[in-house]
Amino acid sequence: MTTYNAIGYSLLLLYALVSALLAPPALGPGGGLVAGALYLLFIWLLSAVGGAWMAERKGYGERFGLTCGLLLSIIGLAIVLLLPSRPGSKWRLDGPIPKRGQRMRSED
Repeated sequence: MTTYNAIGYSLLLLYALVSALLAPPALGPGGGLVAGALYLLFIWLLSAVGGAWMAERKGYGERFGLTCGLLLSIIGLAIVLLLPSRPGSKWRLDGPIPKRGQRMRSED
């Protein structure tokens, strides 16, 4: 087993242990473990969705952002956020967050 695998597995084990020990009494250790796993799953999926959306707006394509978000989770989302936007992209034309109810200039 390589060093980075051992570190990764030990971090997951530590997270599971903390989730089980800090669970409310109504849930019990098993419920806390399930809740902790669901939190990790939601963070992973939301970082992939956010990375895909931001990368597409910055002109890199959805697949690049989705790949970064799925493989690197929150770090991948930060990488996509720090990428410069390409000329003519929706990010440059409409800003980081599009306005609601208005037709965007990039769709013309």
